[in-house]
Amino acid sequence: MSTVRNRYWKPTPGVSARILWNILLGGVLLFSSFPIIYAQRKTYPEQPDEFIEFLVQHARNIQDKAFQAFLDTFQTQWQTTMDSTEQMRVIHAMRFMEKRRMPFSPYQKTYLKAVGRFFRSGQPIDQSFFVHWHQYVDSFLQNLSAKTQPRYLAFLRFSEAFFRELALYRGANRLWKIENPSVRIDWDPQKKDVRVVIPRTKLIGITINDTLELYDVSGSFYPSTGQFEVRAARIYWENYPSDQIYLQLPHFTMNVKRAGFTVD
Repeated sequence: MSTVRNRYWKPTPGVSARILWNILLGGVLLFSSFPIIYAQRKTYPEQPDEFIEFLVQHARNIQDKAFQAFLDTFQTQWQTTMDSTEQMRVIHAMRFMEKRRMPFSPYQKTYLKAVGRFFRSGQPIDQSFFVHWHQYVDSFLQNLSAKTQPRYLAFLRFSEAFFRELALYRGANRLWKIENPSVRIDWDPQKKDVRVVIPRTKLIGITINDTLELYDVSGSFYPSTGQFEVRAARIYWENYPSDQIYLQLPHFTMNVKRAGFTVD
């Protein structure tokens, strides 16, 4: 039987040995780096004092100056304002997000900013609301999927804006906020989505060039979509001498991420 040789390739002495050595050396370096990678992904400690120190160190490592400044205030809130039950809720949520490999930014970072905004000095929302709010955070995490993960992030972003200035939405050029902090969060079984039930309040829309005020507004707001289903509202004529002259608006739906809205 004749042997067919490749006339275009001839083994070079020593080359095969060097290639084999490089492969073996690369494999050794790869496997030896596993403990270092694993150590860098150490999860959050369960003890409150250790947790906050770990968090501060983590912020230094990622070199986020704005978040480091936020954490300076958050660390004070953690040690002076939050009780042990509230601290453990935060720790469990952060450990769960880390376990699910949810990136620090935006998920964990936005969650922490929402918590920090809630516990800021002078915040008008009742302290008991934190437990009510966090039940829905826990529900999102326990039922996390590819479909619900974007909704969870939208809920966190809404929460951070609402706890900061009672805003339903804050964008680069647009702000919608209310004046009444007595809202309620619940589940809409028809839409299968979390909603914020808003009692009678004043709704303020602010853009670069204009401000709109709606009075006696009530309805349901959906953070995942930005839809606000308004049950009732009224508009007063600007600079009109009588506050008895107004336009009563019927039920309508608006999206707070857009510039305006239409009422039929």
